[in-house]
Amino acid sequence: MLAIFQVMLATPHKFSTKLQEEVLNVLLTRLQVKAANLINQSLLTPYIYNATSGIVVDIGERIEIVAITDGRFLKA
Repeated sequence: MLAIFQVMLATPHKFSTKLQEEVLNVLLTRLQVKAANLINQSLLTPYIYNATSGIVVDIGERIEIVAITDGRFLKA
């Protein structure tokens, strides 16, 4: 089967490294996608507003507040 699909998957902030590895393994080996990229959903949010910096407040299963500067998380 010729791998033609490229996948970008937005993941939650607390997505573990182990789970990322498992998801990538399924995408690349079992589903044989051409390329895969897992990116934190909080990092994608500023791009909606054509920005690379900002504060993201994620109200979901729990409340997370993330500061982003130049496309990277700020460490506390």
